[in-house]
Amino acid sequence: MNCLCCEDEEEVLQIYKQALEDRNHRISVSSDSDGCLKAYYKALEESKKDNSGNLLKQNPFDVVILDYKMPQKNGLEIAQEIFKICPNQRIIFASANVNETVENSLKELKQVVEVLKKPFDMSTLIETIESEEIQEGLKLLLGNFRKKGNTKENELNDEQIKEILKGVSKLYNIKER
Repeated sequence: MNCLCCEDEEEVLQIYKQALEDRNHRISVSSDSDGCLKAYYKALEESKKDNSGNLLKQNPFDVVILDYKMPQKNGLEIAQEIFKICPNQRIIFASANVNETVENSLKELKQVVEVLKKPFDMSTLIETIESEEIQEGLKLLLGNFRKKGNTKENELNDEQIKEILKGVSKLYNIKER
């Protein structure tokens, strides 16, 4: 799996890097938003063509892990920029406040993203990254709400946000067995 991780605490960033490399994941790291976006755009450019020069339509990373609160641009702002060019990019936020992060991602990004509550151990990070069940469940959950239709396209009302938060909680309880 090819991962990009942005975390402003260098020690934490190195722990993520080592844990993912130990599981044979390829990982690019950045300790700030500018470096993260540069790494993303560089990988995007490299992933646009295959060896025969044919254009590919895929995300440059299997997963992007973003610290939610950082100096300069926060994780939400980085995610907004990434989603503008790759709306299906898988993003996981690392955040101390899960409900705020999920609610803000729904309102600002119009997407459900994965969130890991800080602090977490590396087995939780690995399990989340490697879990297809959670990722597919989140896509289905948001897709169901978008199909219901709203007054504004891709706009979720407060009641829908509450229902999605309940659904996200259920998905994560499945994972925590």
